[in-house]
Amino acid sequence: MEKGVAQGNTDAKFLLGKLYFYGEVVDRDYKRSYDLLKGTVDERYLASEDTINMYTANILGICNEHAYGTRRNIYKALLYYKKAHQKDNNVVLC
Repeated sequence: MEKGVAQGNTDAKFLLGKLYFYGEVVDRDYKRSYDLLKGTVDERYLASEDTINMYTANILGICNEHAYGTRRNIYKALLYYKKAHQKDNNVVLC
């Protein structure tokens, strides 16, 4: 997956970022997760309606709300939660 990330593959960035966030297969690393997922949102979010973006926005909201891998920023957290909710109305706004 690292090879895909190095090649700029946004799907690989999402998958690896999710693995780092949850600590699955790799050691949990919120900073690495945040950086990968932030890049995914920047590259794809406005251009598409796919489900990856909803999950990515939700995870980034959690990171900003709880200072996982970034400084705590409630305003950004709410923006990401709102984006996730716009993509899928089943996502609960915190």
